[in-house]
Amino acid sequence: KNSSGTGILNIISGSFTGNSATNGGAIYSQGEMTISGGTFDSNTASASGGAIQNSGKLVITGGTFTNNTADYGGVIGNKTGATLEISGGSFKSNTATNIGGVIQNDGTSVTITGGTFDSNSATNNAGVLNNANSKGIVTISNASFTNNKATYGGALYNIGTLTINSGTFTGNSVTKQGGAMRHTGGTLTINGGTFESNSSTGAGA
Repeated sequence: KNSSGTGILNIISGSFTGNSATNGGAIYSQGEMTISGGTFDSNTASASGGAIQNSGKLVITGGTFTNNTADYGGVIGNKTGATLEISGGSFKSNTATNIGGVIQNDGTSVTITGGTFDSNSATNNAGVLNNANSKGIVTISNASFTNNKATYGGALYNIGTLTINSGTFTGNSVTKQGGAMRHTGGTLTINGGTFESNSSTGAGA
């Protein structure tokens, strides 16, 4: 646990496997944390953040995140007031039993400028990222979202502010609406990106 508001935690390598908690299966951070390497596999949280619960500032530039599970945010629970920046890393086969297969954003901002998000899933909303806060600001550039699944929003679900500048959304699917994403409120701006072979049995591929 990184519990100090001024604490700094840097993870360069190592393995975090099979850990469990109510929130933040492997790590609960309230300070600043940077992850540039390491493996996070098969961690679980009964509530939020299968691998990491972030209540401060989290920067991810690398690392491998696989088979992590939580009710909200299979890998990361980004809590109120928190910020998250992702510029690299591999996120594969993570699961939310409710919403946000990789990220549940209740925080201030999420910026994604790289990384691969493949074969993640959520039982309800957002196979990858659920922007659940009406004040949440999400910006996406140069990332890959492939083969993610949910009931609504195969990759993304948004009720806040979402801007997509670039990136690839391929083969994402839902059983109801929004093969690549579902936008239900707030502001959506798409400046670029590739959307290909996403599917929905309802509306909006």
